[in-house]
Amino acid sequence: MLDDPFGEITVTTDKSGENRYRKVSYPIRYGTYHEVAYGSYVFQFNLNGEIKHILCRKSCAMEPTEWLKRTVGNDWVFYASGGYNGAFAAVGEYYVPCFRYTSNSIMGGKPFRQGILEASETALADARIHLAGIPDMNTRPGFKSFRDSVLAATPQALQAKAARLHGLLDGRISVLPPDARHVDYDVIPLNISKGCLYNCRFCTVKTGRGFSRVSHREIGEQIKGLKDIYGKDLVNYNALFLGQHDALNAGMDTLTSAALTAFDAFGFQSSTMKEPRLFLFGSVGSLLNADDRLFEAMERLPFSTFINIGLESADQATLDHIGKPILKHDIEDAFTRMADINRSCRNLEITANFLYGDTLPEGHMPTCLDLVQRTYPRPCSRGAVYFSPYGKSAEKRPRVAHFKILKNKCHLPVFLYIIQRL
Repeated sequence: MLDDPFGEITVTTDKSGENRYRKVSYPIRYGTYHEVAYGSYVFQFNLNGEIKHILCRKSCAMEPTEWLKRTVGNDWVFYASGGYNGAFAAVGEYYVPCFRYTSNSIMGGKPFRQGILEASETALADARIHLAGIPDMNTRPGFKSFRDSVLAATPQALQAKAARLHGLLDGRISVLPPDARHVDYDVIPLNISKGCLYNCRFCTVKTGRGFSRVSHREIGEQIKGLKDIYGKDLVNYNALFLGQHDALNAGMDTLTSAALTAFDAFGFQSSTMKEPRLFLFGSVGSLLNADDRLFEAMERLPFSTFINIGLESADQATLDHIGKPILKHDIEDAFTRMADINRSCRNLEITANFLYGDTLPEGHMPTCLDLVQRTYPRPCSRGAVYFSPYGKSAEKRPRVAHFKILKNKCHLPVFLYIIQRL
C-alpha cells in the first residue's frame, strides 16, 4: 500500500480477490487487481492498469453496496443492489446489471439518468492527475509501472482498444448467453461461426447473416489477437464464449478444437480464477441434428459447459407471429433432447429461452408451461429456463410480480434473461 504524504490518495497494488465465482448478497471482487482510494471514490484497475470498477464510499449518488463496472468492450454497467430477495428470484443473482444501451431488462431502474457515471468519470480524471503528481522517490517498487499503465489507459486509449476487439471479431458481440451470469459476464469471446440459421423476425440482436463456419486459420488469428488485447489481465479469466449465435452448429471438430486450443493459449489451467467454464449458443436445428458423439466430446472438455438454446415458444401461432421459421413439434423435440442430455451429462448443461410478454398470442404461455411441466414432473436443478421480456409492455414493473407466479409453476430454475453485449 502507498499513502500520499498529504493524505489524499491511497494506492494498493496486487490486491487478491476471490478465486471462484460466488453468489453473495454483498460486493465481491475476483482475481488480482489494483486499487486507488481518492476522495469519496474507490477505483479498481485490472492488471493492465485499465479502470474496471468504481465504488463510492460516501457523499455521492451511488450507495456503498453498488458499483460501476467497465467491460472489455468499453461499456459501463451499473450494478443495482435493491431488493436482494427479489433480484435473486428474478435473475439468479443478488445484483442487477443496468446498461446505457437498449436491453430487455425490466429491473434495476435507470441509474445512468442520475449523472452517476459523469460524476464518477470526473473523479477518476482527478485521481489520475493526482497520481501523476506523486514523486517517484521513496515509493515502493512497482508503483511507477502501475502509475504509468493507469496514465496510459486514457478514455481514448480504452475506446481504441475496444475498437480493436470488435474489429478482430468482425463486429461487437451483440448478446452473451444468459448463463454467462455465472462468471459475471467476464468471458473471452472467440468466434467459431458467424450468422444464424433462422434470423427470426422478432430478434433485434442477430447480425442478419446466414450461418457460416470460421476457418481454423481465422480462429488462430483471433486467439493471437485476443491474447494481445487482454494482456497481463488474461490471468484473471477462466471463461470462454464461442460465438456468434449458433456455435453448436459449427460441428464437433471446429468446436472442440477451438475450445482446447483456447484453453491452452489463454492459460486457463493456471488462471487465478478456478473452475473454467465454456458458453455458447445453439439453435433448435443444431441441437436436433447434432450427433450424440458431439455432446460426449464436449463432456470431456476441461470446462463446465453451458449451451443456451433459443426456443422462444411451444405454440405454433406464436412462432408464426414472431417470424421463427420452425414447427411446434421441433420445439418439443428439442426440449425433450435437452432434458435427456442434462440427465446424462455432468460437465455439460443445456438451458432454454422462451419469450415473455403481454402482446404474444394467448396460447403462448400455457403451451410453454405445459411443455416444461410434462417434461419435468418433479423438481430438477439442471437445465434452467430463461424468459426474455418481449414488447414494450414487458418493461412495466408489475410484470416482475407476475413472473414470480410463473416461476413457481415450473420444476426447473426459471429466470429473466437480461441481454448483455460485449
